Amino acid sequence: MRLTIVRGITWTGFLLAIIVGIELLAFDLPVIAVVSVVIAMGVLNIATWWRLGRPRAVTHLEYLLHLLADITGLTLLFYFSGGSTNPFITYYLVPVTIAAATLPWRHAWIIAACSMAGYTF
Repeated sequence: MRLTIVRGITWTGFLLAIIVGIELLAFDLPVIAVVSVVIAMGVLNIATWWRLGRPRAVTHLEYLLHLLADITGLTLLFYFSGGSTNPFITYYLVPVTIAAATLPWRHAWIIAACSMAGYTF
């Protein structure tokens, strides 16, 4: 549940930053690609809210997949908006921290490795 709330706040903030960057600061971004990533993450968040309404417990694997989806979304967003020069690039540390605090060590290492791969990409 908390991951869904954090994801909602984060992606709403990213959307606002994109709007400000494009409209007020005249950043040259591929608008369709960037907004598509944000919309896809919003759809994932809605699906997650729906899933959490079911009586089935969330497994470590499911939680891992959600964090991997977040890393994928971040990687695509950063790819389209400046790569490692994007000021939000340190947000890769959030899924790593969440995984380290809540998941078994193997899962946390997967998240760390995928975050490093996303940053490298």
